[in-house]
Amino acid sequence: EIDSKDQPEVQIAETAAPNRMEDIWIWRGRPNWDTVFNSTQESIINRRKARGDHIALVQDESEVGVCFCGHPVIGKDLKKRCAKFTKTNDQMIKFTLNAEVF
Repeated sequence: EIDSKDQPEVQIAETAAPNRMEDIWIWRGRPNWDTVFNSTQESIINRRKARGDHIALVQDESEVGVCFCGHPVIGKDLKKRCAKFTKTNDQMIKFTLNAEVF
């Protein structure tokens, strides 16, 4: 198992991660959400800069879906983070929570 506190470093590493199946990651423990959201946001901005893209050309990275299935308390926390890290200025990055609660 990979600890959730190591999430940003593991996700940007060039090697295959044992806790990854295509686009699905499995972590032990609750991650530092601010670090995860900030890292995702920075990664998108850096890719845009590297490509020299203008905002109009980056529709594929304008919305980040945050999928969650679990306890409502964690979902509420993720919803707050989605709002906190959504950029509506020239960066136009929107985090959208897709939650399922049983």
